Amino acid sequence: MGNLTFFGFLFTAWGIVTFGLGLLLVYRATVAMKEEDILFLNPAEASLVEGQNQIQRQLTQLRPYLLGLGAVSASLFVAMGAFITYSLFA
Repeated sequence: MGNLTFFGFLFTAWGIVTFGLGLLLVYRATVAMKEEDILFLNPAEASLVEGQNQIQRQLTQLRPYLLGLGAVSASLFVAMGAFITYSLFA
C-alpha cells in the first residue's frame, strides 16, 4: 500500500464506509422486521408493549449512524467524481 494514489485512497475509504453502511442497513432491516405497524393489545398482552418500545429505541439509536455514514459515503463519492473530472481536464 506504499504506492496508493489519492484516487485509490478515496476509493478504498469509500468502499469501507459504504460496506459499513450496508451492514448497518441490513441490521436495521432485521430489527425492523420484528416491529409491528399497529399493535392492538388487551391488558393480558401488555408485556408485548415493552418489546415494541425496545425495537423503537434500537431503530432510533441507529438513525444518526446511518445518516452519518450515508453523508460520508456520498461525500467521498462526490470527491472521487471531482477528482476524476479534474484529472480528465487538467
